[in-house]
Amino acid sequence: MTSRLFSLLGAFLLIGALGATTTVYAQPGSGMGQRMYDPTTVETVTGVVTAVDTVTGRRNRQHQGIHVQMMANGEPLTVHLGPLFYLQQQQVRVQAGDSLTVRGSRVTMRGEPSMIATKLTKQDQIWTLRDEQGFPRWRGQRRQN
Repeated sequence: MTSRLFSLLGAFLLIGALGATTTVYAQPGSGMGQRMYDPTTVETVTGVVTAVDTVTGRRNRQHQGIHVQMMANGEPLTVHLGPLFYLQQQQVRVQAGDSLTVRGSRVTMRGEPSMIATKLTKQDQIWTLRDEQGFPRWRGQRRQN
């Protein structure tokens, strides 16, 4: 009986530790985008980049991410790409005037239409940033900025 109790207690502790690790691990590098990503709102849009912004995390001032402002279907759209370190590693180069096709989850952030990108296409270059469930490709990679 005691052995079974310890086994159950051990299983609960392991599950709790894995859950805590996942929660803590998910915060750096996934940010608000990971929590807001909704697979039911995934769509693909094409548009022209009007600006590229480097943003700094609220909780972690060392975390920098890239947001692209674009006109898609005649409307402004902010596209959340991912952390600067990952985009640099993948050699993602986007600038104002570029034509992009973006696949991602359509969300509203701070009252503005936004998209959390899963895939980015520029001419013949394709970058996969997240999987179809919104899981970031950079998770677990070491930051260099």
